[in-house]
Amino acid sequence: MTTVLHEKPNNSFILSKDKYIAIIEDVKQAKAKQTKKTVDYRRLNKYDVIEVDGKEKLIVPLTEDNGAILYYVHSEELFDLINETHLKIGHGGRTRIEKELKRKYKNITKEIITMYLRLCKPCQTKLSNPKKGLVSKHLIFKEFNSRCQVDLIDMQSNPDGKYKFILSLQVYTQLPGSFNQVHIVASFGNQKSRRSCLPAAGYLHDYWCPKCASIR
Repeated sequence: MTTVLHEKPNNSFILSKDKYIAIIEDVKQAKAKQTKKTVDYRRLNKYDVIEVDGKEKLIVPLTEDNGAILYYVHSEELFDLINETHLKIGHGGRTRIEKELKRKYKNITKEIITMYLRLCKPCQTKLSNPKKGLVSKHLIFKEFNSRCQVDLIDMQSNPDGKYKFILSLQVYTQLPGSFNQVHIVASFGNQKSRRSCLPAAGYLHDYWCPKCASIR
């Protein structure tokens, strides 16, 4: 990964180890000068140096508004830092890695993280074997075309004796190799009469109890 990074032209975010050490020395000299030039102020606005565990580290200058330390890293540190973060978050993707690294480091870009992910074999294996989406299976019933239609006909204006209503029950059943239709008619005296409906209800129960129904 380090070799690839050095081959990238005009990438100011990537610091080689030699350049990293040279900047540290330039910052220390600029801070020690009594009379500073424009280049010194520009350098001190961008970099500062602190000592961590006996080693000098390049950081973003601290301000009153922002006291969080952000480290600059050189190319030889990049792989280990990104790899450690990547494993810590369970082989998380670029966005999660970037979010974690931005809390502590300044110059680790999306491009560098993407380059690392191309080198991660488990992640590349996962991408080459995408998860299959859920496939819904059609529910197939031989009784799909079976249905029942019930009509209540009001004959109160022209009754037949005591019979004022007609119950019309039409049943359509799809059987293997055939399509059957049964039409049952029952007459009764009022809408609340249940006895006259029993033959139709009995037929539904004994011969046409649907296994699937669609309610709209």
